[in-house]
Amino acid sequence: MTGWLTRGQYVARECEAFTAYTALGSCSVTGVGGEATIAGRGTVELDSTCDGQKFVLELQNVLHVPGTRNSLISLGRWDAAGGQYIGGGGGITLITKDGKRVAWGEKVDNNLYKMKVSVRKPQSSSTLKSHHKPTHIRWKRTDP
Repeated sequence: MTGWLTRGQYVARECEAFTAYTALGSCSVTGVGGEATIAGRGTVELDSTCDGQKFVLELQNVLHVPGTRNSLISLGRWDAAGGQYIGGGGGITLITKDGKRVAWGEKVDNNLYKMKVSVRKPQSSSTLKSHHKPTHIRWKRTDP
């Protein structure tokens, strides 16, 4: 299974998902199916459609962990940024601090939720920025 699931830390498998990126030295993380190397950290943008509206979710300080099975969205970090989530009946919805429903997902195995989002790829490799911002979540509505 691959995709964007909810868990404890923002984690991305693919380097191509990043719109801004900083390579890291020899760091590792556990809890993603064993111990895995952290290759870098940066910003990932996700496209989402919720309640018929399109949104872009910008996740900042995302760890690039090539050896992990899934990319992860952190509910704890979403909550710390003022967001909320509602779960039950096999589903979950992410809600911004101003009450806008911006993403949803369905429960799969291991108490994870597969989010109905897709990676917004950078326009070209020349647009990849080599820095990251200290905040960690922004969202915006896009016109249909």
